[in-house]
Amino acid sequence: MKKRLLCVCLIFLLSVSLTAQGMTLYYDGELHEHDEVITLKVNGTLVETDVPPVIINDRTFIPSRGLFEKLGAVVDWESAARRVIINYEETEVILTVDSTNATVNGENVTMDVPAKIVNDRAMIPIRFVSEHLGLQVGWDGDSQTVTIHQEFRYTISRISYSEKKHRVTVVSNEPIVNVEDDVLGKNRIVIDFPGAKMESGKGKIDIENSVLKQIRWSQFQLVPYIGRLVIESKESLTYEITYSYDKKQMYVELTNLEELDTLDITPSPTMSPTPAKTPAVTAKPTKTPTPTAKPSSKPPQVSAVTLNEDAKDLLVVIDPGHGGYDVGAVGRADGSETYEKDINLAISLKANEMLSSAGVKTYLTRETDVEVDLFARPVIANRLNAALFLSVHNNAFSTETANGTTVLYYPDGQPDKNTPMTSQRFAQILQEELVDALDRRDRGITNGSEMAVIRGAVAPAVITEIAFITNPTELELLKTEEFQNSAAEALCRAVIRALNEMTS
Repeated sequence: MKKRLLCVCLIFLLSVSLTAQGMTLYYDGELHEHDEVITLKVNGTLVETDVPPVIINDRTFIPSRGLFEKLGAVVDWESAARRVIINYEETEVILTVDSTNATVNGENVTMDVPAKIVNDRAMIPIRFVSEHLGLQVGWDGDSQTVTIHQEFRYTISRISYSEKKHRVTVVSNEPIVNVEDDVLGKNRIVIDFPGAKMESGKGKIDIENSVLKQIRWSQFQLVPYIGRLVIESKESLTYEITYSYDKKQMYVELTNLEELDTLDITPSPTMSPTPAKTPAVTAKPTKTPTPTAKPSSKPPQVSAVTLNEDAKDLLVVIDPGHGGYDVGAVGRADGSETYEKDINLAISLKANEMLSSAGVKTYLTRETDVEVDLFARPVIANRLNAALFLSVHNNAFSTETANGTTVLYYPDGQPDKNTPMTSQRFAQILQEELVDALDRRDRGITNGSEMAVIRGAVAPAVITEIAFITNPTELELLKTEEFQNSAAEALCRAVIRALNEMTS
């Protein structure tokens, strides 16, 4: 009898139109009349869902997929368990129908009202879910409007074009991620930036040459935030997208970048430069433009590893990331700042000294706090006919919890056919040594083909991300002499292992 009544109710509901004047909804085993008209706005823009929002027990409910999928979340429904699973950026929220027990990133959280099945649809309380996903929720009682404010992930502050280098540069305040690019027709490159706010709203660069017509950008969408860049040409173009170390700059190469003919490389590749004294990395006051390097003690010698005699003629290029005005990522603690460029240089100088003492020929792309062009660094390694290219960095993330060690490798390098060494193998060796020496989380190795600093390198090329400068624990470690020495020794051991494999 109950099943028959339920079927009759559902058939009745299907015949009822949901209008602004009234709705008949079935939930909690009963029919309910609703005459409220709820408006939903996200970032000031009206958003419509296939089932209108409703108020139940003084809480606003919306379809589980209606809003959050539009904001870029992934929403799943487990019918057997009657669970709604919402994943948005770094957060997972799990709700169970008719239960006030929810989980947020695995932690139990009690809700004041549970999710419900309304007219055979999963409906969820908008405020609870939105706030736990990091969205700001408001309510205007006069207009009965729910307002949602979605924070943009990053702001694109500048877009420029270099006629000489045929390069479009996009500058952001945070890492540029999840870029989507396509070619529309034959002469338009369209690049979308999900989660980006365009600081200037819109803009353009008119170009007068035989190939390009215009570069323009705009805030393509507000729900969710999407910035758009369009490069319009007079004929078909090929392009490549690469990034700076911290991904706060993106480069669109419209033609193959010509080698830097004016680049002056010294000293001779047959010599190892005299190591500069290692700076002690200390906390810097906020807004200090250029920290001063101070000498530190001599790093220890590398033990239990010996360079093959045949490997002593091979050159290793060590690239301390960032430098000069480019401070890299910034670690903050107790009102002071520590610059990634300083830690990168300190560890690189120590590793260089250890390698030199072990008989390895090395070249440093910088020995002091100076700027080195990002695209010049792999060119330096190529011109010196380097056997290995090692770019030394530290990682960063928007949250303090991210931690651990990883190595990025350039998979398209062309290693010497007479050796078994590849970028991926070099990365594996480095990761093994770093994790063993530093006892940090093993984040594995990653394809870094989009990284401009190693893209185009001929030798096996890698970027080491030793630790997270944005993690309080790892920041304190990175500032210590002991940790820097351990990192440098791990780099040294890995390089010697790689060189030995190349000559065995």
